[in-house]
Amino acid sequence: MKFDHVILKKKIFSINEEDLLRQIEENLKEKFTDLKSHVGKISEDKNDNSYQQIISKIDDTYKEFKSVSKKFKESSIQTNSLKQILTDLTKTKESIIVSLKTFSEDDFKGVNKQVKKSIIEFYESCVNFIADFSVNHKLNVQIIEHSKYINILFEVEELFIEKEELTNNALLKTILEKVHGKMEMANISNYGTIINASVPLDLKHPDNSKADKRTRIIIAEDHDVSLFGLISLFKTKEDIEVIGTAKNGMEVLKLLETEDTDIVITDISMPGMDGIELAESLKNKHPQIKVIVFTMYLENWFVEQLINHGAKVFVSKNSKATELVSAVRSVMEGNNYYCPQFKSKFGFKGANNGITQKLDSLSKNELHIIKQYAENLSKEQIAEKMDISPKTMDNFIANILLKLNAGDEDEIIHIAKKQKFISE
Repeated sequence: MKFDHVILKKKIFSINEEDLLRQIEENLKEKFTDLKSHVGKISEDKNDNSYQQIISKIDDTYKEFKSVSKKFKESSIQTNSLKQILTDLTKTKESIIVSLKTFSEDDFKGVNKQVKKSIIEFYESCVNFIADFSVNHKLNVQIIEHSKYINILFEVEELFIEKEELTNNALLKTILEKVHGKMEMANISNYGTIINASVPLDLKHPDNSKADKRTRIIIAEDHDVSLFGLISLFKTKEDIEVIGTAKNGMEVLKLLETEDTDIVITDISMPGMDGIELAESLKNKHPQIKVIVFTMYLENWFVEQLINHGAKVFVSKNSKATELVSAVRSVMEGNNYYCPQFKSKFGFKGANNGITQKLDSLSKNELHIIKQYAENLSKEQIAEKMDISPKTMDNFIANILLKLNAGDEDEIIHIAKKQKFISE
């Protein structure tokens, strides 16, 4: 996981590339306009139409510059990290201090260019919108990448904005509508205002649920009997399709040259490229593909290496067959999955190292939700108590699960108790 945090100061003395380009455009536009006007007057005085050709060339030159400028901006969006772009583009107001956190495994590298551009526009516009109501308030912004969408959460402390102000803001709605995004606002007592927005990563199918879509999987297993059993298992599942099999990691990578897959199910011990090397390669070359580790080897060193390479699903070969099917469906819903043997051996997520740091990454509202879970309140009861919608509550929970690398809500309660939020 990659976690970034930057505090944006009230005044920025350096000028970024976007500002510089904008100033150049404005200056050139003014100069081109003056030049055209001057040439036009000469043309009228001398009654010579040839000067119109010069004016046309001036127009063409300016259009060419605008084209280059547009390509430069698009290139900047593609090559710079999203966090850096947001930091550079944010216009901090004297009335507000912005704390920005981004949470993504690969720094949003796989995000569609149009989605990325809309997030940048929405972020800057929403910061400006909130700043108009702010008098020295603190704004906490989180941008978190999930498997199917990006969540943008604005939490402004000790400020309560009327909901009508947001619903009447045509600019914010227009930006999100272009990418099928949604937003809503809530005022939380004793805290302030939150604005919750989500943008789907798949613009062609924003609900990520084509009726006829099946989960595509590749199985890497070097034992023929085990491989045959897995193929037979998934053949009975209408929502899962085995598109290829491999005896080692190299064969998986070869398959990916011609096939697209959602999930790779891999053993650890295989000849040639093993499961650990395969997981590392997939993380670097195909970060969108989910990895399910299906193995007998639940040893500390293996598990640690695989977690470092992005594996979030572990199923023991001693598990019931239904465990593997459940793991496939769970990971496609954006969740982690750990079989009972794994949980029994390792407890929370294979390691408790760094849990304090992970808890520190949570916002005040997220910590409040964890404490409410630990007091045995249901998700619905917490949402009602905080006066937020079920959708916003779901986003809060999804963010907590992702940050803590937790598999389900029960593990949140387990973590809360272990950290002594409440007594056993």
